[in-house]
Amino acid sequence: MSGFDARIVLRPRSLDETFDLALAYLRVSARQFLPLFAGLSIVATGIVFVTSWAFELSLGPRLCLAILLTPVLERVVTVYAGRHLFQSSGLIGPALWAVLKQLPLIVVIALFNSLPLLLMAYSRFEEEAFLGFGIMTGMIWPFLVVVHYYLGEVSHLEQLPLSKAPARARALVGYRYGRVFGLLAVGFVVRVLFALGTYSTGLFVMGFVLQFEEVSSHLGEWAALAGYLAAGPYLALVRLFDYVDARTRREGWDIQVRFHAIAQRERARIAERSAA
Repeated sequence: MSGFDARIVLRPRSLDETFDLALAYLRVSARQFLPLFAGLSIVATGIVFVTSWAFELSLGPRLCLAILLTPVLERVVTVYAGRHLFQSSGLIGPALWAVLKQLPLIVVIALFNSLPLLLMAYSRFEEEAFLGFGIMTGMIWPFLVVVHYYLGEVSHLEQLPLSKAPARARALVGYRYGRVFGLLAVGFVVRVLFALGTYSTGLFVMGFVLQFEEVSSHLGEWAALAGYLAAGPYLALVRLFDYVDARTRREGWDIQVRFHAIAQRERARIAERSAA
């Protein structure tokens, strides 16, 4: 983040205020964010579709692929929105490149964070062995994931190396464990609601409006996948603002940013006088 004039008021916010802020920010900056969100969702859905067609994947592996792609989309939004928040150059290209450089690491982290859900998705929520093990691990997995919840923000926005980023992420979570756990739970509900919403819409349009009943159920599955993927960019924006809240409460970041902005403006005035 090279600039210090934030587009929002930096102050502590409750969890529901953080979700409201993300929606308000998205509405005000819709011209920049909606094309990015739509483009990422379409590209990710296309990757799942092409891979499924090329390798003849069933629904289970398709779900797993969508789950693993979602953190990649979220990291792109994190980098882009972090620059946009401080009125820096918010080009999509640098954001994509920053994520691509860490793609293997992002996928490995996604595998670990989503392990219970991947097991259940791979079984299509039917095979008892995978489903049972997924449910069993899912009861404890959130407590492990929460500890490094801000790892993406710390890694990309603070540009810390892998040796230091986990400790920094744990420090930000340490005093707000319950809040981050709540954010993780609400985020999962939001993803499910996105998927159900697009699934229901797809069935209604194809089965009722267009009367394509034979293909409505198959297309409904793809609509649900698209909805799940579309939820990721929005939740990345929510997590960014919660990261800002964490730094504001823990480090007085709002005061630091304000003083840095004043100092930056003063340096700019001195440079103008010297040029004159």
